[in-house]
Amino acid sequence: MIGLGQKDLFNASRPANDSQFLPRYQNPLLATYFNVLFGQGVDTTNRQDLVDILLRGVNTLNRPAQWSAFADELRYNMDVPSFGFPNGRNLTENVVDTELNAVDGVFCGFGGVIPTCHAGADAGHLHQGVSQDSDHPTAQSTFPYLNDPNMP
Repeated sequence: MIGLGQKDLFNASRPANDSQFLPRYQNPLLATYFNVLFGQGVDTTNRQDLVDILLRGVNTLNRPAQWSAFADELRYNMDVPSFGFPNGRNLTENVVDTELNAVDGVFCGFGGVIPTCHAGADAGHLHQGVSQDSDHPTAQSTFPYLNDPNMP
C-alpha cells in the first residue's frame, strides 16, 4: 500500500501516526496497476474496504465500537471464530497473496460488514507465483505448529 518513496517514513513512524497514509489505502496505486496491466476493473478510488481491513479494523468483526484509530496492524477478535484474514491469519495463509486479492476487491461487501466496492475480474485467484514448500505443505498438528524453516 505504501510506495517506495514513503516506505522509510512508514517504517519509522508509530502506528498511532498511520492516518497520514490514509490516501494510500483509499486510492491504492496497485489497483490502478491491476487495471492497466491486467484489465481487472477494480475500483481505484474511495476504497473504504481497504481502509477497514488494513488500516482501521472491521466494524463488528475486529474493531471495538469505542475505538477508531487508524493503524496498520493485524487485528484479531477472539470472540469471533477465526476464519483467517481479515480477522487474524491462519498459519498457512500466504500474506502476500491475501493482500493482493484484498486490493483486487475479494473482501468487498464481505459478510455485510465490509464496505462494498467493484471487485476485479480475478479477485480471489491472484497469487504471487511462489508455491508452498513441497516438503512442508501444512502446519504441524501439535505445538509449535509451524515447521522449521528451510535452510539452503
